[in-house]
Amino acid sequence: MDIIDIKKIFIQYNCSAFAVAREDMVAYEEYKKIYNHDELLKEWRRELFESYVDELKREGSIDIFLKVYDLVDGAFNGHIMQIFRSIVHDVKVRDGKEAVILAETIIGRKDISERSGLIFGAYDLGDIELAEEFVRFTEQLLNIECVNKNVHNRINRAKTKVLLVKKALKM
Repeated sequence: MDIIDIKKIFIQYNCSAFAVAREDMVAYEEYKKIYNHDELLKEWRRELFESYVDELKREGSIDIFLKVYDLVDGAFNGHIMQIFRSIVHDVKVRDGKEAVILAETIIGRKDISERSGLIFGAYDLGDIELAEEFVRFTEQLLNIECVNKNVHNRINRAKTKVLLVKKALKM
C-alpha cells in the first residue's frame, strides 16, 4: 500500500485517524508505520477542506456543510471562521429539517457548558460581531413553519438553546 492508497482511505473517512483505525486497521497501521506525520494529515485535511468548500459553493448541500464542519472538529481560528461566515449562506436549505440541522450546528450540538458550535467559536476568538451575526442567522433559520411534529419539536428546542446561548454570552 503506497501513500496514494492511504490518502484515498483517509479522505474516504473525512481524514479522521480514529475512523480509519476503526474501519481499516491495515491502512491505519501502514500510515503509522511509514507515514506517521501530523503535518501530512494536516495537509490532507486542508486539501479536503478546500475541496468541500468549493463543492458547497457549487451545490449548496447541507451534507457538504456538515462535512466541512466535522472536518474542522472545533479547531476554529479567525480564517476558518471567516470561511464559515460565508459558507453558511451558501447552504440551500430545502425544508424545516435541513434548517434545524444547520441551526443546531451553528448553535452547537453539545451542551452549552461545552461551548461547541460556530457562535461560541466566534465569541471565544473575540469576534463578538460574528457571534451575533451567527445568532441572527440562526434565528432566521428557525423562523420556519413545519408540519412534521418531530422537526417542529427540534426547532423549538433549538430556539430555546439560542436563547440560552444569548443569555450565556450576554447578548
